[in-house]
Amino acid sequence: MKNAEYLKIIRKIMEEGFGKAKLQVIDQYVGENFIEHQFGAKNGKEGLKNTVIQIHKGLSHLVYVLQRSTTEGDFIWTYYKATAIQTGQFMNMAPSGKQISIDIMDIFRLENGMLVEHWGIPDRFGAMMQLGFFHKNETVS
Repeated sequence: MKNAEYLKIIRKIMEEGFGKAKLQVIDQYVGENFIEHQFGAKNGKEGLKNTVIQIHKGLSHLVYVLQRSTTEGDFIWTYYKATAIQTGQFMNMAPSGKQISIDIMDIFRLENGMLVEHWGIPDRFGAMMQLGFFHKNETVS
């Protein structure tokens, strides 16, 4: 039962906390000493809230859809598809109005129902390509 409950918590954090910027979800389900391993992100509950705020400054209509997940003990692995529209400054790029769709792979570790550690791999390169940061002149195979 713990695995199913932990997946529910992760879904709430991702789909409501990140997707809808409901920071109270982070307050409810993230431990004070939260450790973030993702490049550029900060540790702690406040660091995670800051990440959410920064994402929502640049992206609107943000939706996370769970594609796959698995659990083992206190660990949850997820594969999400995220879509959004860039309506503000994002990744040092001026607002473009372009829609992006990226894959996100995450590993979460929970203790006593609280998120305490995270490793995340969002497809930043794919986002940058879709937003026009790189100019693609030919098909890459």
